[in-house]
Amino acid sequence: MKKAICKALKNLKHIQNKLNTPGENGAVISVLRDVEAVTISVLESVLSFISGPEAESKSSRWSLVLKLMHQKKVMCEEEQKANKFLSAEAPVRSCIKSENMKHVENVQKELQSSELSIQDLEEGLETFSRCMIKTRVIVLNIISL
Repeated sequence: MKKAICKALKNLKHIQNKLNTPGENGAVISVLRDVEAVTISVLESVLSFISGPEAESKSSRWSLVLKLMHQKKVMCEEEQKANKFLSAEAPVRSCIKSENMKHVENVQKELQSSELSIQDLEEGLETFSRCMIKTRVIVLNIISL
C-alpha cells in the first residue's frame, strides 16, 4: 500500500510540475490552474497522512490547505490523529505472532479507532469535494457570462 501511495505522490508531483510550465494566458485558465494546484496539494496531504511520516515530502502542503479552508480546528484534530494508522499496525503484527485474547482485543480497539479516523477523513474529503464542485460551478458560470 505504501508503494502505491508513494507512486501516487510522484505522479502528483509530475502533474504539479506540468502546471508550472508556461501556457495559454487568461484569467479563466489561471483560476482553473489554481483550483487544480489546490486539489493536488490536498490529495498529496491526504496520501501523506495515510502513508505515515516515512512517505511525507519535506514541503508539506497542509499550511496552504488550512489557509484556504480557514479551519484551525482541523489542524489540531489531524495532529492528534496523525499516527492512528501507524499505531494500528503494531498490534496487528503482534496478534499475528500470538493468539492471546488480550492481543486480539487490543487489535480490535485499534482497528475501531482507525475506522473512526477513516470515517472522519472521508467526511472531510466529502466536504472538500462539495466545496470544489461549488467552486467549479461558480467558475463555469463566470466563463459563460
